[in-house]
Amino acid sequence: MSAQVGLKPAARRLEPYRKLPEHERLKLAQTIVTKTLGGFWTRRATLSPTRTLRKHFKRVTSHDAQRFVDDVKQIKVFSVNGSEWVYKGKLKKHTSVKLVFERLDGREQASPRELALKVLAEYEERLGVKATLVIRRYKTRAAFCELRSKRIYLNEALLGLGEGVIRYLIAHELVHLKLRSRYHGDEFYRLFHSIIPPERASEAERRIVKKLFQLAEGGAHG
Repeated sequence: MSAQVGLKPAARRLEPYRKLPEHERLKLAQTIVTKTLGGFWTRRATLSPTRTLRKHFKRVTSHDAQRFVDDVKQIKVFSVNGSEWVYKGKLKKHTSVKLVFERLDGREQASPRELALKVLAEYEERLGVKATLVIRRYKTRAAFCELRSKRIYLNEALLGLGEGVIRYLIAHELVHLKLRSRYHGDEFYRLFHSIIPPERASEAERRIVKKLFQLAEGGAHG
């Protein structure tokens, strides 16, 4: 049976990267690079092939790293969060090697914090309510608000999950402030779903729960 392609950082793969069938390697390399580049908001990014592979494989040799580099060369262009990244070559420094990527549009992407502030301003105008945004790291909380001070607290660890999650969290808390209530009644869901449709809300919730579980599990083993 061929190995299943997918990223499972909590249980790193046992089989060597270089021994996977070519179509599985290419698909996995695409996923790994795309996931890694998703954390960059600049025009240029670098990653270490060996260090990157070690996040997903129990054992990584120089042969695995070279095969990974060859696969990245073959793929060349990676689509990440609506932007196209292109592989530009290798950067050698002493004994280490890093792969260099650049955005094809040459522009820097808004950071998660900048995006959160932009979404907040958009929804404040739509709902007719003002709030102060506070971003901190939490292990078990996604977001919450203070009705009296009109502060919204977002978990920084969730902002990297994408714009859909950011919109979900901010809309959710702003509706609480708009209604001046912490309850999730019919009026809450009517207003909330007028901003975030149910299908988009369900997808965001799935991603949030998965990430919070990973954070809690990491804390339990840390």
